[in-house]
Amino acid sequence: CLIEISTWAPDAVIKRLPGHYIMMHFSKFIKNGYKRVDVTEELSSKVGAFLSPDENELVVVVSNNYVKADNLFIDINREIKDSKVYRSTKTTETYMEELGTYEPGMKIPAMTLTTIVLELGDEIVPEVVEPEVVEPETPDVTEPEDTNKPENAGQDSTDNTEPGTTQEPEDSDSEE
Repeated sequence: CLIEISTWAPDAVIKRLPGHYIMMHFSKFIKNGYKRVDVTEELSSKVGAFLSPDENELVVVVSNNYVKADNLFIDINREIKDSKVYRSTKTTETYMEELGTYEPGMKIPAMTLTTIVLELGDEIVPEVVEPEVVEPETPDVTEPEDTNKPENAGQDSTDNTEPGTTQEPEDSDSEE
């Protein structure tokens, strides 16, 4: 039963029961012609999404029947022009409370039913940035010394001086 009527009298009181509001989360926003779309969820909450025939409105319904809150991120590759969020909370018996607009990562409290109505804009096309070609720098390279080649190549092979020292020229006029 979705509503309760006190009497059949003209002054009867009509009371909407919680089930009425649960149905409203779906029937008020998901209209004839909307199509259910696939959802990838990484939440403990259950998520359903419905796209309008003109693809300009997306209705997301999140049911969190668990004891801990979830954070909801909607990634649709479309601009979100406007949004409205409605929530019903079992523990406080508040129904169809309008909460403002959707924010990425919004908290979905425990024991709630939340409906998010998104007005969609253009498709978001990732900007393709051509990578900058950077020529590698050529380091200053000196030729390594050949360690197999004598240090004083081309000099007299009878030179018995220590490496790194110089030999004094012999005086041809001196006597031995």
